[in-house]
Amino acid sequence: MKAIKAMQTALLSLAIAGALLGLGGCSLELPEWGNPSGWTPGGPSGGTSGGAGEVVTSAEWAAAFDAKNFTNYQVSITRTDNMNSMGVQGEFTATLRYDGNKCRADVVGNISDSMPFTVYFVKNDDGSYIGYQKNSAGKWETTEDISVWGFYEMDSQLREQYNLMYGAYKYDATEGGYVKTELGGKSVIKIKDGKLISIYVEQSMSTPEGTISITQKCSYTYGGQTVTLPSV
Repeated sequence: MKAIKAMQTALLSLAIAGALLGLGGCSLELPEWGNPSGWTPGGPSGGTSGGAGEVVTSAEWAAAFDAKNFTNYQVSITRTDNMNSMGVQGEFTATLRYDGNKCRADVVGNISDSMPFTVYFVKNDDGSYIGYQKNSAGKWETTEDISVWGFYEMDSQLREQYNLMYGAYKYDATEGGYVKTELGGKSVIKIKDGKLISIYVEQSMSTPEGTISITQKCSYTYGGQTVTLPSV
């Protein structure tokens, strides 16, 4: 149950990012981040990390984002949210391993006292989802909590924001990737050997509660993933 609540908080953090990237000038309800012992926020590295991407055509861009590439892969998503005027920082890293319709998520951070935790998900043929989490006794159990689908689809929803935006980006040799700069921030997308290797976003905005800023880094590796669901 605690893991599901932590996922809800993480998804709220992603919703805040959506507001920053797409809405602007709005008032937001922010979670009250904790500070579990042993967690030291580090933040994602900059847009130039992870090696340089390549110059690609619009067709190669579309091919790199094609869903067929994302059946057996790993993505590490690190998000840092700051309310500078209040000195508040929240951060989490979700490492998602996908093996067909199964996913394992290992999550660390300071946005919930239940972090770190590991959960599993499976997407059924009918489009429904089942999650696996440990209960208070440390035993695995299944859940159909509404948060499950959001966490399972976290990466695909992020990728969908960029797969049709080739024309909005320009290759920057200094960044080693395709860059889109706008008021308050930028995003950097890197493609290499026909595959998406990273998405980096930084953005900030002013709200009645103060200045909010985010950084987010997604790093991709392909193949070699085996996800075995827990026995319940």
